[in-house]
Amino acid sequence: MTVKLVQLHPEAQAELKEAVSFYRSRGGETLARKFKSRVKEVFTNIASNPNRYPGIPEIQEVQKCRLSQFPYSILYLNQPDCIWIIAVAHGSRCPGYWMERVSL
Repeated sequence: MTVKLVQLHPEAQAELKEAVSFYRSRGGETLARKFKSRVKEVFTNIASNPNRYPGIPEIQEVQKCRLSQFPYSILYLNQPDCIWIIAVAHGSRCPGYWMERVSL
């Protein structure tokens, strides 16, 4: 089984950094590390089995994995050469705000 490279859209990278900073400020380094660990676990799962998670109704090519224990989802495109993370989306944020990042 081939493990794909995971790449983040610049705005997804910013969302990830923002979320880590939020958890660090609210719960200290332990909570920030726990969040980062969950994200890394999901990235690893997606890279090793990209079709594991379902497509979303609005754009079937975009797949979504919810993080356990945190109100975030990872939205991504399974491209031939990599996994393209388009959003690290908070569940309470405006739905679909990331759609402009998708170019199929």
